[in-house]
Amino acid sequence: MTGTAIEFDVIGRKRPNRLSRPRFSQSNENKPMKKFTLPAAALMLCAVPQLLADAKDNWTANCAACHGPDGSGHTKAGRMAQVKDMTSADYQKGFTDDQAAKQIKGGLTDSTGKERMKAFGDKFSDADIKDLVAYVRSLQK
Repeated sequence: MTGTAIEFDVIGRKRPNRLSRPRFSQSNENKPMKKFTLPAAALMLCAVPQLLADAKDNWTANCAACHGPDGSGHTKAGRMAQVKDMTSADYQKGFTDDQAAKQIKGGLTDSTGKERMKAFGDKFSDADIKDLVAYVRSLQK
C-alpha cells in the first residue's frame, strides 16, 4: 500500500497523514511561549535580588573593612584612609557609575602616589563591578 495517505500508530489505530496538514495549528503556536513567559519573568525577578546579594557579599568581604558594613566609613581603617561616607546623597551625586567602576577596578592613589584603595580589577569581573556600583548606590540614605 505505497502512496496511501493513511498511517497506523503502534497499536494499529488509523491516523491521518502528518504531511497533509500543518504540524501546529495557529491557535496552538503561541501557547508554549505563553507557558514559558511567566516562569522566565519570575526567574528574572528573582535574579535581581540575587545579584544584589552577591554584590553585598563582595562588599562585606572586600570593602566593609574600610567603608563599613553600611558604607558610612566609620571604621578604624576608614578613618585612617579618610574614606568618604557612601550613605551621603551629596557625596553620591559627585560621581557617576562609570567613575565608581573605574575606581573599583583601578584603585585609588593620592597625589603622592600612595595607595588609598587597592584595585579590584583582577579580582572582580566587569559584571561584578557593575553590581557592586549598584550596591553602593543602594547605600544612599
